[in-house]
Amino acid sequence: MSLSRRSIALVGSVLLMACTAESNAPHAPAAGGSTLFHAGMVGALLAGVYDGQFEIEAVRKHGDFGLGGFHALDGEMVVLDGHVYQVTSDGKVHGVPDAAKTPFAAVTFFRPEQRIAWSSTQGRTPAFEAFLERERLAPQRLYAIKITGRFKRLLARSVAAQTPPYRPLPEVIAASQKTFPFENVEGTMVGFRLPQHVNGVNLPGYHFHFLDRARTAGGHVLEYEIDQADVEMQLLHGYTVELPEGAAFYEVDLARDRRNDIRAIE
Repeated sequence: MSLSRRSIALVGSVLLMACTAESNAPHAPAAGGSTLFHAGMVGALLAGVYDGQFEIEAVRKHGDFGLGGFHALDGEMVVLDGHVYQVTSDGKVHGVPDAAKTPFAAVTFFRPEQRIAWSSTQGRTPAFEAFLERERLAPQRLYAIKITGRFKRLLARSVAAQTPPYRPLPEVIAASQKTFPFENVEGTMVGFRLPQHVNGVNLPGYHFHFLDRARTAGGHVLEYEIDQADVEMQLLHGYTVELPEGAAFYEVDLARDRRNDIRAIE
């Protein structure tokens, strides 16, 4: 499916407008700053819409940094330095062909504007996130965040490919997620801090995926504690949404309150 068929753009003031046709080359960040591009919606993924309709080649035209999943929920996606990686249910990392498909991905062109160093002497994860909220991040804005360094501990997860009829994501996570504990591991967390008004399109709050330094292990981050790391942040000036097609998406109840579902998968 081409990403230019059907699109909603929400930029700055969340103004709806049609997307223009995609070019053959990756889009450079606009003069006003990068935006966050979504192939699909988290609300649909939570409800069990796992069939991939967006090709990785097309997603890569919209960003070199981000996260997502794969067709049939087959593992976790990490997009770092323009490369797309798949963390399968055994915790191992694989390269991804451009022809692979995703039901949901969120990417941007990462051009960090803020940099800080953080160490365990400054506090554990709650202190780190509280510092960001108090000193660095505006409540209603969108941010891409890259954390590179050593982690005292980190818990990641992935899931295996599902078969139709698909169960909702919280049920899949509860029944079959695989978790991978790391201690004193070096690597990179890739992700976003997003406000409540993106709910349904993406996950509000902090959402990270992880790759170790060798890019051989990783997953969706459930818990982490920084030992020493460089934190890079970029303010994003809006977001776009490319809608999937087909009955599975058209029939899903996107108006349902899924806050409990979000808590269950995070």
